[in-house]
Amino acid sequence: MNKLYFKNINLNSINHGKIFKKNEFSKVIEYYILTNNGKYIYLNDQLFNIKNHFKIKDETENYCLIETNINKKKCSQIPIDNIKLTLVKYKIKIGNNLLIFEIIDNKLYDFYLLTNSSNLENYFLNNEISYIEKMFI
Repeated sequence: MNKLYFKNINLNSINHGKIFKKNEFSKVIEYYILTNNGKYIYLNDQLFNIKNHFKIKDETENYCLIETNINKKKCSQIPIDNIKLTLVKYKIKIGNNLLIFEIIDNKLYDFYLLTNSSNLENYFLNNEISYIEKMFI
């Protein structure tokens, strides 16, 4: 999946509470362990080291479409220096895409549109982007 970022929308200007009241959403809680060697996660009683790889697929003055690949490597030990992190993701379905809000310690940390589209010239994606921008106003 690709992540679409809005360049001209500031995190501090978003009232995500208002958006949650007006839209149906699902909530997912993820628990991570952050270390100097990267990010670790427990999945199905197994420990994995997570590596994220990013590549810009398409970019305009207002948007950036980033391809993300996640590599999981099974491991058996967590480095001594670590911090536990609880990430809460709120997902709002918009057409064939998901608007994601990531919240850490009750503060908005990140937001993006999760999409299958590989470029920004997709007509349906542009309609959904327009709808999302109106939500932020």
